[in-house]
Amino acid sequence: MRERLEAGDSQVTALVRQAGQYFGYALTNLLHLYNPDVIVVGGSTPTYKGYMEAAKAALEE
Repeated sequence: MRERLEAGDSQVTALVRQAGQYFGYALTNLLHLYNPDVIVVGGSTPTYKGYMEAAKAALEE
């Protein structure tokens, strides 16, 4: 998947951005429920190109 993403596959790019957007919505709910000072995101998924950018954009909405 990462290879296809780096190659610019439009379907994989759209999928990663959509997943990032939903992750951003989940983070928004977390912020509203618990109001944490810091959120630490781990794992390999946030390293996918466009994922965290989409999550941040959803948070800012």
